[in-house]
Amino acid sequence: MKKIINVHRYDKKNAGDMASAPMRYFKYYGYENYFLDFLKPPKEIVECDILIIGGGGLISTKVWFDLLYIWINKIKAKKYILWGVGIDKEYQLKELYNDFNLIGCRQENTIFTYIPCASCMLKIFDKHINKSGKGEVRISHYKRMIPKSESTNIDKFEDNIYKISISEKVITTSYHIWYWAKLLDKKVEIYHSKNFEKPLAEKMYYLQTDLTLESARNINIKYANEIYNQFLTNE
Repeated sequence: MKKIINVHRYDKKNAGDMASAPMRYFKYYGYENYFLDFLKPPKEIVECDILIIGGGGLISTKVWFDLLYIWINKIKAKKYILWGVGIDKEYQLKELYNDFNLIGCRQENTIFTYIPCASCMLKIFDKHINKSGKGEVRISHYKRMIPKSESTNIDKFEDNIYKISISEKVITTSYHIWYWAKLLDKKVEIYHSKNFEKPLAEKMYYLQTDLTLESARNINIKYANEIYNQFLTNE
């Protein structure tokens, strides 16, 4: 059977990292999906048919940008694809097209195709999409704690989605909490402070303005179909 390797941050305590891998939601006939941790590239050359890197905010520092090219050099693939990856402005380089057949970036208004995080495909959102909610909830990134937070981004995923669903407004310092709240059509505020252990990342200052669960899903499905039509129909 042919092989697709999907590289992302394989961090089981972080629901956003785990849920952002697109091949958890898409299956191409005749292809087996494999998942590897972005921080643990193989020591020897590995062969596959398609290498997909994403999602998650993977390209935000020089160390992680260099890791991207370590993966390209270690994985011998027929096609190389970025899917729903966060790419900071410094690394939004047209030269990436020399090394990738398709590039889907989760930020809007870049030189790349806009592809929001594939975690929108999770079915749990269908259960909670129509809840109006009351009051506000504070859910922090665990490295950027908000005073009086009720939970953090590494607490149980289902509990966080429930807390978002029953609230009218979400205050957060986490990208994925912001994203999931937007998918559930909530008001969202990004909390700022000079006292954070880790400052807010660049991605938190360039968030999408027009985002719905339906549109995010449709964009990801269209991208999955584009991969199939361009690279798999003649296999």
